Amino acid sequence: PSGHFSEELQDGIGSGTHRCVACPAGTSQASGASLACDPCSKGEYQDEEAKSSCKRCEKGRYQGQEGQSQCLQCPPGTTTLGFGSNDLSDCGCNEHTINVAPNETAFQCIPCSEG
Repeated sequence: PSGHFSEELQDGIGSGTHRCVACPAGTSQASGASLACDPCSKGEYQDEEAKSSCKRCEKGRYQGQEGQSQCLQCPPGTTTLGFGSNDLSDCGCNEHTINVAPNETAFQCIPCSEG
């Protein structure tokens, strides 16, 4: 079934006996007729075993590595514009605030002045 892969067992005779194994967290398998699970792409995660697809990181979270079981939270006071972000640089100050930090890797979000 989907969310699983076929693992060959070595029985000493050389004949390939296979068993169905659940894909671990951080991976998925759509077909179930594969010899391996696929790692989740950047911007995605899978926190459960035996799943046919990965989930996109929610708004306010990102993941820059493949095969992960969770996404990372943007720094306090920041968020992403949408789903599936894959880098800390995708995080920006929340609505109605502006970043006054001296560089792009730091966040110092303050309220915008009216006008």
